[in-house]
Amino acid sequence: MEKMENQPLKGIDRESGPFVSEDAFLSKLKIGYESFEVPGLGNVQVKPLALDERNKALEASTQNGKTDSAKFTAMIIILGMVSPKIGLSRIPELVAGHPKIVDTISKKILEISGLANPEQVKNV
Repeated sequence: MEKMENQPLKGIDRESGPFVSEDAFLSKLKIGYESFEVPGLGNVQVKPLALDERNKALEASTQNGKTDSAKFTAMIIILGMVSPKIGLSRIPELVAGHPKIVDTISKKILEISGLANPEQVKNV
């Protein structure tokens, strides 16, 4: 097996630095909150979903290999809405709730989580 010692990746110019430090990189990973107004409801506070939360939402809404999109949307809100905080016992109410309000909140959470860009969210 050939040993590779600090060889640059193809297409990467190692001389173009300076590169961000590890501490600077990790400090940008901290998740903050964002407030926004939901028409017909008022202000809510949301946060981006961490990777483990994305997995939880998918696992909780998938059964026998099929994902229940309504339950997935409810899980996105439960995990991503900070205020008011909604508990797991409220999934049935979220699933049966007003779609415009539920979709507005879940789309915002997906957008700030980097799972959709604003143009994609508008068309869902």
